[in-house]
Amino acid sequence: HQYPHAAHANAMPPAMGASVNDALKRDKDAIYGHPLFPLLALIFEKCELATCTPREPGVAGGDVCSSESFNEDIAVFAKQIRAEKPLFSSNPELDNLMIQAIQVLRFHLLELEKVHELCDNFCHRYISCLKGKMPIDLVIDDREGGSKSDSEDITRSANLTD
Repeated sequence: HQYPHAAHANAMPPAMGASVNDALKRDKDAIYGHPLFPLLALIFEKCELATCTPREPGVAGGDVCSSESFNEDIAVFAKQIRAEKPLFSSNPELDNLMIQAIQVLRFHLLELEKVHELCDNFCHRYISCLKGKMPIDLVIDDREGGSKSDSEDITRSANLTD
């Protein structure tokens, strides 16, 4: 048997499969119905945005996926939910799971911010390095859009050596 688990999955009696599906559905419903689930969904969305969205400093809404904005979201969420219902369920194991999931995603959000910061820093340093190594006349030619072709440069240098 190269894949021993595949053989056992088919050997499960149908009644047991139904009870597993029922338990899975109950667990999913408990997670989706947990008072902290909206906060978990929010930080998951922020991580997704931080992963997919280019961040430009000074652009309105650019900090929507920052850890600072998440701290504000937590405060708003806590005020809102305290007025409506308790933060925890009657299942301490599920409460612990939800809190750990939120903590892990918040840690990932902080790490994504560090990645963005490192990328920005690298880009600025790389551009500065390139500008420092480029002759100023090439930079000016590029801005004017009139850089000379390679053949003209070769002809000009050949005429200088004659």
